[in-house]
Amino acid sequence: DASSSSSSSFTFLHLNWGERGAVSLPSRCVLPQSKEEAIEKTTHIVASGCESMSVPGTTLGSYDRQVQNIQRLTHEEIKEVLTGIAKRCEENGDLPPKMLLANPDFVTVNGDALEVMPGTISLWYRDILNEVFQKKGEVSGGGAFNADEYVVKLGKPAPIIYTTLCEEISGRSRSRNNEHSDDEKEEKNAQTFFSKCLCVGDSLEHDIKGAQSVNAKSCFIVETGIHAEELDFSSSSASGGDGDESEFEAALEAMCEKYKVASPTCTIAKFSWN
Repeated sequence: DASSSSSSSFTFLHLNWGERGAVSLPSRCVLPQSKEEAIEKTTHIVASGCESMSVPGTTLGSYDRQVQNIQRLTHEEIKEVLTGIAKRCEENGDLPPKMLLANPDFVTVNGDALEVMPGTISLWYRDILNEVFQKKGEVSGGGAFNADEYVVKLGKPAPIIYTTLCEEISGRSRSRNNEHSDDEKEEKNAQTFFSKCLCVGDSLEHDIKGAQSVNAKSCFIVETGIHAEELDFSSSSASGGDGDESEFEAALEAMCEKYKVASPTCTIAKFSWN
C-alpha cells in the first residue's frame, strides 16, 4: 500500500509525463531527487509515463504543456536508470523491484505518428532484468529467474481495472441503498454489470483482450487506431468502403490470431467524442 505510513521506508522511481501533464503519487511516497539517487535507493517502480521522473514536490499537472516540478528523462536515460537499479540489486544479492504498470499500452496515436507508452518501458525493463539476472541461472529460493514476474499490470488488459470499476460502482449503489457486501452477490453483480458493457478501443492486446477478460462486449476501431498502418482497412466494409466483407473478416481474423485475442464483438472505422 503506497499510501500507508510504512511507505516512508520505500523509495519510488515514478516514471511520469511531462508535456502531456504530470500525475502524482500519494504524498507519503518518498521520491528520489536525481537519477543517481534513483539508481542507489529505488525499492519500487511505478510507470505512469515516458517523459520524466517525479522528484520531491512534483504536482498534478494538466494537458496544456504546463511544466511541473519534474526531471525530464529521455528514453535512453530511462533505460540507464532501470539498468543501474537492476545491476545494483544483482550485485547486492537482492531481487529487483517490481514495476507497477499503470498503463500497459505499448504505443498511442499522436497525429500521424505512434508514440511510446509505458507498456514499452516494461518491455525494456524485462529485457534489462533478463540480461542482468539470468546470468545467475537461479535466484535465491530456487527456480529460474522470470522477468515477467517483475512487471505488474494495473491497467488494461489486466482484469483489476475492470473489477475495481465494478466494485466502485457497486459500493456506491450499496451505500445509497444501505446494503451490506456479500461475496456471492458481488460476483453475480459483476457478471451482470459487464454483460451490459461495450468497451471501445483501438488496441487488440489491451482494449479488446481486456474486455474479453471480464466477458464484456468489445468494439474495435480499425481505421484510425494504432493498428491502422499495420493493416489497411480504409477500403473495407468496416469503414463504409466498397471492400469485400469476407476479405475484411479474413484480415481481421489473421490479426486477432497474431495478437492472440478472440475476435471483437463488432468493429467501427472511427471514433470521436463530440
